[in-house]
Amino acid sequence: MGVYNEQGEALGEQDSQEGMTPKDRQGGVSGRHGIPSPMSLRRQHSKLPPTDVFNDVMYMVGGWTQEDPSCPVEQFCPLENEWKNMASMINHRGNVAVYGLAGKIYTVGGSDGVTCKSSVERYNPETNTWSNDVAPLSSPRSGVGLVEMDGYLYALGGYDGMVCTNTVERYNPKMNSWTKQAPMLSRRSGATAAVMDGQLYVIGGSDGNAPMNTVERFNPLDGMWYACTPMLTPRENAGCCVYLGRLFVAGGRDELNLELSAAEKFDPDALSWTPVKRMRCKRNNMSLMVFNGSLLAVGGSDGITNLKTIEVYNHESNTWRENAGCCMYLGRLFMAGGKDELNLKLSAAEKFDPDALSWTPVKHMRCKRNNMSLMVFNGSLLAVGGSDGITDLKKIEVYNHESNTWRRRVTGY
Repeated sequence: MGVYNEQGEALGEQDSQEGMTPKDRQGGVSGRHGIPSPMSLRRQHSKLPPTDVFNDVMYMVGGWTQEDPSCPVEQFCPLENEWKNMASMINHRGNVAVYGLAGKIYTVGGSDGVTCKSSVERYNPETNTWSNDVAPLSSPRSGVGLVEMDGYLYALGGYDGMVCTNTVERYNPKMNSWTKQAPMLSRRSGATAAVMDGQLYVIGGSDGNAPMNTVERFNPLDGMWYACTPMLTPRENAGCCVYLGRLFVAGGRDELNLELSAAEKFDPDALSWTPVKRMRCKRNNMSLMVFNGSLLAVGGSDGITNLKTIEVYNHESNTWRENAGCCMYLGRLFMAGGKDELNLKLSAAEKFDPDALSWTPVKHMRCKRNNMSLMVFNGSLLAVGGSDGITDLKKIEVYNHESNTWRRRVTGY
């Protein structure tokens, strides 16, 4: 099979040696299991529902794109490595809570920039439609924490327009109703929440005066809240998710109203928090999620502009990388290129073994490649395009896993 350009024209021997098309490029198409490219919109206060109930497709919902709340919805398709615009929410809302339940996406509360909302909307990915026939919260609130546990949605705290609350409500999708649960120990808005080992954790947020480092845990068996070890850094509007049996928290805003790049993780066995390498960007109102086995920091605001960039965390080297290429090859997750914490372009590559839960180095590519694509083509792993910091690249490198080497020449396809 030959190598073809974007118009479907076969390339000659000379072109195929240098690259897949005669055009220099960066940020091309990756393989099916790639890390997402940057979003099409810069946004904060937007949310990513978990992907496990959406066939590994990622959705970004709502938020502020400029100075106004928005209702755009974007979908990331790993097969094409691109973001697509989907049906917008019915109502414009920022600081809205978003979570997935039974194959649907729910948006809860939020603000239109003037008043807080109690309304709830539900998105059906199969029909690409929104409905507003969902029971509302008992009171209008923005900055609600939202999480799913045991088939129910839990709405946690929030700001009602006057004060932060400790109200907890549980949504039953079969009854289409919310019921009050035991209130949290502390009033908080802008908190983040996650479920780990059958327990619901609420982390940080603001009490209306300053960001908090307090953490509390809800046990559904006795319906009680318990105080947990506080975080190392007080923060509100942080990202949070469970990754490799640890509770990771990153970004947000501190008591000096400064955006944070700091990250930390909670060990439920040791009941302790330990620092994690800072992200490359400060990110307030960001999302933190696991996608295709990798921990991603998505969007947010650095205090100057809303972000559309995505960073990937390596737990073994304790580093974050941006604009790397990534795909599955021979049962391993390969990552190559991108930028490091010093903003330097990388030729480094590594692979993740999902059974051993470990990363191992791979031979460096011949070129430094930022914003590149990594893909499998006819059984071979290809590094395509990108930028070396001086020019956009059209060269393609092919990886040989037996000799652990890269070569530039592309022939015989």
